[in-house]
Amino acid sequence: MTATGKADVSVRFDPSIPEEDREQFTEELSSLGFDVHASSAQLRRSSSGELTTIILIALPLQAFLAALGGKLADDAYSGLKRVLRSLLDRHRAPPAASGAIVLQDARTGLLIRLDARLSDAAWNQLRELDLSAFRYGPISYDRANGRWRSELDEMAF
Repeated sequence: MTATGKADVSVRFDPSIPEEDREQFTEELSSLGFDVHASSAQLRRSSSGELTTIILIALPLQAFLAALGGKLADDAYSGLKRVLRSLLDRHRAPPAASGAIVLQDARTGLLIRLDARLSDAAWNQLRELDLSAFRYGPISYDRANGRWRSELDEMAF
């Protein structure tokens, strides 16, 4: 928490993200009541050099999901979802064909991977996701089964 009572959010943008997009994204996060600190850093690439993460967001995930799920956050949620989709769509062209935005819980390190193909149903499920059901992550949306899941959690004893 900051002196303003807002939760801290650290955002790391891949250098390929234009400044205008960075500003719009941080404004949308701020509108949800977070104190956003942004920086630029080389993010994850696959072994073939393909960009796999375009934005890494470290934040208190439960507070973030609660803010998305609150009735007062509907306009802010729609704005954030629109910006996320726009960024993901623009950065799908090679070499960022599978680029994702990754949310990382600041306390546990749990990761949630967001990609451009998320349906409205997936976004709505994300708003209500019970993080306590996951221990290892990363969490991603399984289109075939219509749910958020972590393969590592499913394989754990």
